[in-house]
Amino acid sequence: MPQKSVFNIFLLGVFLVLLPPVRLPFLDLSFWNTNLLGRGLIDLAFLYVLLKSFFDRKEVFVVKKNNVFYVFAVLGVFVLHSLSVFSAINILTFLKAFEKLIFGFMGFLSITYFVGKNKKVVFEKIILVFFLAGIFKLLLEAMLIAYPEFSTTFADIVLKEEVARSIRANLARGRTYIDLLLEISLPFFLYYFLKKGTRNYLKLAGLVLGVLLGFVSFLSTWRGRFVIYITMVVFSFAYLKSLNFKKAAFLFATGLFLLLSFYLLDKRQILNQGFSVVDRLLNKDVVEDQMTISWRIEAIKESFVMGSVSLFGVGIGNYYEWTAFKPITQYLPQNQKLITEAAATSGPHNIFAQFLAETGYFSFVVFILVLLVFLVNDLKIFLSKDVLWLEKMTIVLAFWGLIAGTLFYPATSLSFFISFFVFRGLLYN
Repeated sequence: MPQKSVFNIFLLGVFLVLLPPVRLPFLDLSFWNTNLLGRGLIDLAFLYVLLKSFFDRKEVFVVKKNNVFYVFAVLGVFVLHSLSVFSAINILTFLKAFEKLIFGFMGFLSITYFVGKNKKVVFEKIILVFFLAGIFKLLLEAMLIAYPEFSTTFADIVLKEEVARSIRANLARGRTYIDLLLEISLPFFLYYFLKKGTRNYLKLAGLVLGVLLGFVSFLSTWRGRFVIYITMVVFSFAYLKSLNFKKAAFLFATGLFLLLSFYLLDKRQILNQGFSVVDRLLNKDVVEDQMTISWRIEAIKESFVMGSVSLFGVGIGNYYEWTAFKPITQYLPQNQKLITEAAATSGPHNIFAQFLAETGYFSFVVFILVLLVFLVNDLKIFLSKDVLWLEKMTIVLAFWGLIAGTLFYPATSLSFFISFFVFRGLLYN
């Protein structure tokens, strides 16, 4: 099979993993969905990489002298998460979490192999995949905001049952939900606006999508998501290093337009719903705002205790087995029970607290060092004059947006691990 075809199979697998799981026909089973198909395609591409490397007697990726720390950083995340099996009390949930970690690491090895063959094409195609996935999720959420009843019925028919139930439960709280990390799509949208030689309609589309993403983040009433969007806008100032005055001025004018729009949207939300994302940022509601912050604080406190249970914490996927919130859920109303269980099973909603609880204090310190290695690497990219500077900075911004997003939301999904390792694989070479 030609290598180009295998790479396209890998790209399709990544694309399907990034999307909400859509049910597949013929079998009415929870796991029978597009995420499963995406896993299979990534498996197939990874198998090709292994076999090709074996028969060609070449390494999957070459460890360069100036990148030794980088390799150890990636391996450190994988190995220390794997070793937490020794402290897991629920092996099944560990295996479910470990499977996602495995796929992420397979993504890292695969992408480093493909990048070594044609760096420019690989960067452009990965950016295109995340761009298209971002559009798809953005339009789904815009539809959910504009036509909630139709969208929930559509979700019940098309999406995986657990996802459809979560969409309904959050809508009952006045929140729209498709993907809590949708905001990291901003660099991929802006890439097409900034790239030289891009057709005008694609430049316009990139800018419009970036603005629409801001509207959707605001109207979703998830305060964390809106904060992430603003963070991504701030991160995007890094692009100014390579912009001419005309494009910089255009982006500044767009920013002013966004500020005015957010003010008008705030008034509209208060009129229609009785509250807005600004009210949520100001903690006006006792149940939805103040109590959820209290829950996060308690969850983080629990993480410090869990991290000391053993050298390897409580084991990945095992946070829920130790949390004090577990026995409480059975006494809650159905909607609240669903949301509380989903929140508790996905950990403390903070990547640092999660890694501390599930992999222990030693692994936590290693993870901090890993991020420092990545930060130094990415600062070098920012200061460089690389031919692929725009492409690399787009991935850099998306990666740190991913980390910023998981300060507020779980770092447990398959799309998180795939994104984490694929981004780092791209930036390795």
